[in-house]
Amino acid sequence: MTEPTLIISIASILIAFISLYFSVRTYNIYRRTFEIEYEESLSAKFSCMINDSYSTEIIESASPNSKPILKLKWACVLSNNGNRPISVISCMIVEKTAKGFNWYQNIYNGIFHEENENIVNFPLNIESGNSLRIIFYIGIQLNVKTYELIKKSISQYNSLTVKQLHDFLIMNKTDFYGNSIEVSKSSHKRSHDAYEQKFVASFSTSKGRRFSFITSVFNGDLGFIFDEEFLKEIKKL
Repeated sequence: MTEPTLIISIASILIAFISLYFSVRTYNIYRRTFEIEYEESLSAKFSCMINDSYSTEIIESASPNSKPILKLKWACVLSNNGNRPISVISCMIVEKTAKGFNWYQNIYNGIFHEENENIVNFPLNIESGNSLRIIFYIGIQLNVKTYELIKKSISQYNSLTVKQLHDFLIMNKTDFYGNSIEVSKSSHKRSHDAYEQKFVASFSTSKGRRFSFITSVFNGDLGFIFDEEFLKEIKKL
């Protein structure tokens, strides 16, 4: 091969590599732009419906070391804040503790449509800019002494509504978790360090994203959990 031919061959190879580099770079820029433009975004607002008139249901555990479970209703508004439809394909409920995450029997009792309380069949499809209100039933761990007070005072406690049960406990200066309550003529309050369980509602989408939110009985919305933190801890359950 003559020297001019060799130079031309090397130059052709360099041009090909440069062209490939800029093609890949352009594609990556386009892909990042596209992904940002169409990134999924889901938010949730929670409220525990302890002042609603639905029936009390307390589930006693067969294990002597386990607390009784009180089923409570939560309202949840899911909002699609992205600019394309989002499809929610599953939901998981766990307890968030100081040591990580915990699951126990009857913690999660299903998701239901608000208008008729029929069970939700996934997927839940939410258009961009729209919201969907659904109902959760989550089982909280009732304080043992509180449960003994209920059984001692009310023989047919399952005939009460949750609001009536809550009002009864407030009259006795306590709550579901056994906290002490200060009661006056017009109001009641818990101490700032009162105990309550925190729950994580984690939603998965058809695109592989997971959106996880913390909620509690008395404080409602407690923030968002990043996927990596939740997924790392949930594998330990």
